[in-house]
Amino acid sequence: MSIFFAAFVSSLIIIGGSLPYGFPLFTPCVIFFFTAYLLRFKNISLDKQFILFIGLILSYVLPLGILGTFNSNNIYELINAASVFSFFIILTTILKSNRQFERFTHYFQSFSFLFSFLLAFAGNYKFYLLMQGDKIPILYRSDGTYPWGTSLVSDYNSFSLCLLIGLISGYYIIKRKNGIIFSIFCSLMFLTIFFSLLLSASRRAWISLFLLGCAFAVFTVKDHIKNFSFTFPHFQFNRKKIISAFLLGLFIFSLSIIAVKAFPSRLQFAHPTHLTSIKNRFMNISDFFEIQPRQFSRLKLYNYAFELIDEYSILHLIIGKGSIYQYLFEQRFNKHGYSYPHNLILSAMLQSGIIGATIIVGYLCYCFYIYIFHLNYHDTSFYLIIAILSGFYYLISGNSIFSSKIFVFFNLLMPLLININYRRYFKHDSDAISID
Repeated sequence: MSIFFAAFVSSLIIIGGSLPYGFPLFTPCVIFFFTAYLLRFKNISLDKQFILFIGLILSYVLPLGILGTFNSNNIYELINAASVFSFFIILTTILKSNRQFERFTHYFQSFSFLFSFLLAFAGNYKFYLLMQGDKIPILYRSDGTYPWGTSLVSDYNSFSLCLLIGLISGYYIIKRKNGIIFSIFCSLMFLTIFFSLLLSASRRAWISLFLLGCAFAVFTVKDHIKNFSFTFPHFQFNRKKIISAFLLGLFIFSLSIIAVKAFPSRLQFAHPTHLTSIKNRFMNISDFFEIQPRQFSRLKLYNYAFELIDEYSILHLIIGKGSIYQYLFEQRFNKHGYSYPHNLILSAMLQSGIIGATIIVGYLCYCFYIYIFHLNYHDTSFYLIIAILSGFYYLISGNSIFSSKIFVFFNLLMPLLININYRRYFKHDSDAISID
């Protein structure tokens, strides 16, 4: 039951930024989970590897404390780091065998796939209403803005990342081959999520889908060639597999015929401009890389960040200037809201200097090394793919490494958890200590 609930709480990290709600879900659940576990079992396990993450937090906090530049955004980011870290302490205590780690991964994939499907289904329905000129009141922001496309929140990139994680989870679930009926049902859920991603208006989602599709095609061809060369000398007809493949193909063919016949020859929408806007955004996807500098483009933000760094004294170049840069960016680019360089490394350089930026880059490289080294260990590839995607999303848009719980979960702490489990249960290393 603890593993099941832990997987459920993990999935809240994924859907938290994609729901039109105003009350936090993940942090209260972590507090409840942490308290309940201590009251029942009265012990937790810490691993010495977590010292690395604590050092990462210190490299973030110290410049702010020394210079006295704490603000509300820093507090929010520290709460993100503390809540996810507290949850991982419980995870390292609960997962006492490689079998339990595998169960946790499968539960997490199931929750992520299901929740992403529900969000995608709601998003598709919302987009249909939008095309008819109808809007759902609960989706409006306090400033009166309404989400683009199928997104249920104004941050369509956050929404699309949630769906991408669900899509990847669905692929791993279907890959486990749990029966033809189950596979058909999961395939329909998969297509619902895929369709919602296409209409999410997120350029990062479109680029991610393209890269994932290319990777899938390459590895599929490679596996087929490998399996064919291995099994061809011993090839035997399998009646059950042939019948299953035939029934699956017949179902997909019949579904396609029904869809074509039932689909109206001409669609009538009250507000087709929403679809046209997404089409134009897709046609101009090269603007994502912002080759031509526009007002408030990332190139403008990056150039201003380098201008500020050039003005730093030697001392500030080494230890940074705290969060003062956020105020300067707000004055330059967004006087009525939150603004920052949109690059984690530049933000670290401005806030914590060369020391902070070096620590962050080194930590991220170490985590990537762990992923690659343990690539054959219990669905490590699943977590690696999500870490790469979240890095693609947040390295060029976040303010700090703690701005997103998803980034903290997959890029900063999951590699440590994988390494801890590998050492404990495959190399019998006794690095964990018990605190009563």
